[in-house]
Amino acid sequence: MRTSPSRRALSAGFIRRAAALGLLIAAFAAGPSPALGQPGSFRVSAWTFGDETSLQAACRRAAVTEVNVDWYLSRPSGRVAGRGRPAFTTAARQCGLTVLATVANIDPATDDFSAALVAPILASGSARRHHIRKLTRLCTDHGYDGIDLDWESLRVSQRRRFSRFVEALAAALHQHG
Repeated sequence: MRTSPSRRALSAGFIRRAAALGLLIAAFAAGPSPALGQPGSFRVSAWTFGDETSLQAACRRAAVTEVNVDWYLSRPSGRVAGRGRPAFTTAARQCGLTVLATVANIDPATDDFSAALVAPILASGSARRHHIRKLTRLCTDHGYDGIDLDWESLRVSQRRRFSRFVEALAAALHQHG
């Protein structure tokens, strides 16, 4: 029996979320981990839309070392859409967490990842540099430690330009600390 693409996408999304929840539960059950850099240490990331109750629970258990705030979208113009939540970011910092801004290539009209949406950004060096400036400013303006670039469903033909973009983004972010 064949399932529709939307049903497959829903199933895949459910499986990813269930797996992430399972990992988070396992991290809670394990209790505090050794200090980073010590034998047996590892980094545990959590993606969030900003639930402060969950953040506080994770902090009490030392269940995560990094939080990725899923509040931003890349736009074809190179603009970054979304809004930070300073109180959440401050609470994460007070827990000693690394805070990354997740920036996705989701098309709001379809709620799906879109290669076409970021094609204009990847099309030229000047467009890539413009978006890199916007992403760097996002980090400096909001105090994020970096970017979690969640661009999915890209085309194979975009690979070389995407790789150049990521390399230049990394260099710009490292230059700004």
